[in-house]
Amino acid sequence: MTRTKDYFMQRIIRITLSLFISVALLSTPAMANPKYAGLVMDADTGEVLYQDNADARRYPASLTKMMTLYLLFDALRQGDVSMRTRMPVSAKAAAQQPSKLYLKQGESISVEDAIKALVVKSANDVSIVVAEYLGGSEWKFALDMTNKARELGMRHTVFRNPHGLPDRKQYTTARDMAKLGIALRRDFPQYYHFFKYDRFTWNGKTITGHNRVLKRYDGVDGIKTGYINASGFNLVTSVRKDGYNLVAVVMGGKTSRSRDDHMVDLIDRSYTRLAQRGDRPRAFASAAPKPILRPSGVAANVAAAAAPVKVASVSRAVVPASAVEAVVQEKPKQFIRFISDPEPQKAEPSAPKPAPKKAMKAPPGTLEFQLASLQSSRSAKDIVEGWGIQVGAFRSEQDALKAAAKAVELARDALQDSKVAITDSGSSNRSVHRARLANLSEYEAKSACKKLQAHKEACFVFRLDGERSL
Repeated sequence: MTRTKDYFMQRIIRITLSLFISVALLSTPAMANPKYAGLVMDADTGEVLYQDNADARRYPASLTKMMTLYLLFDALRQGDVSMRTRMPVSAKAAAQQPSKLYLKQGESISVEDAIKALVVKSANDVSIVVAEYLGGSEWKFALDMTNKARELGMRHTVFRNPHGLPDRKQYTTARDMAKLGIALRRDFPQYYHFFKYDRFTWNGKTITGHNRVLKRYDGVDGIKTGYINASGFNLVTSVRKDGYNLVAVVMGGKTSRSRDDHMVDLIDRSYTRLAQRGDRPRAFASAAPKPILRPSGVAANVAAAAAPVKVASVSRAVVPASAVEAVVQEKPKQFIRFISDPEPQKAEPSAPKPAPKKAMKAPPGTLEFQLASLQSSRSAKDIVEGWGIQVGAFRSEQDALKAAAKAVELARDALQDSKVAITDSGSSNRSVHRARLANLSEYEAKSACKKLQAHKEACFVFRLDGERSL
């Protein structure tokens, strides 16, 4: 009887242990850690290569400083400050909790040193210095941070302070943090190199950072770590390797080491997947283009076009939005073809008959004609003042033009006097085409974005000044 009882007890123990091991092996990071969230995104196409709890609310901790830096970079670009501008230290700034530079009330710090301190040291006192200098107060600056988040398509983020110290009403998502990481790379290439710093000198001392992934994986060029008890260990990482640009987010790590290990694993698996595929998927080229800022919700709903004509590159193309609108209304598929001869034609735009047949000449009044007449139109470099909107970034000019055309159709009232600009960025073999509409007032730009976002379309507002072209 005893032997039988022991036998059954051993069987129960073995079965229970087997079940426990099975559950452990099948568990995702989210199941093992309720704070966990992760996402890997192709920064050029918006394709999501990995996601887990990507839209769940999480505390950003010091990832908050990414937005503080975004607004500081924006102030630099607009000329409101320079790298040498000295920002005063208030009593409130000096009283912040570590991590900090231990600035004293009455001292000052240059913008350049502030950038390094935020990136490397994640200095909370410096965050308040920047907030008070740019926003007038911490509270007003936090409002600016949240407003900018909305402009960048970060719909599930609220900022209450510039440093990320605990505040239950401050939250974000892994997807929103990826969008912010992409925006920093895209909008501020002239300042982005700061995110690769792992040390800097302050008052004669060398201060080192804690972003160890910078040296653990080839191609990593930033961005930011973060930690508070409520959030766990957070990290946003940017990688440029093998012609692909990725931004990855890990939130809620149990230790900095486990977070870093998981980040390296996610990046490695993503690049392996891309290498096995051989090239970018082409599905979005003929269906719904996927902008950078809205990787999973943008549907262009435009019919697939015939194969585009191989053409000489038309860079920084600018045409009146009315031309795009006319194409949308009268000949919805014509704007997908490009002419092979970009020389301007002398035919009057109002002429009812097409230009004489000759090597792909386009009829007046069509978008092809407008593109062919670029040399007599304003170039994107001429549009250096006012406001504009961006409605996506794409692998091909055709997809960018389709997105611009759809934006004009959906927000006609605000965009009827705008200029459509398809701008190029990136290397010659991996070019990215941004669909932008400029020549707008601030009100028109924000109204257009509000209307487009109501239609679930990507949109963010940007400001042009005398030093920045499209």
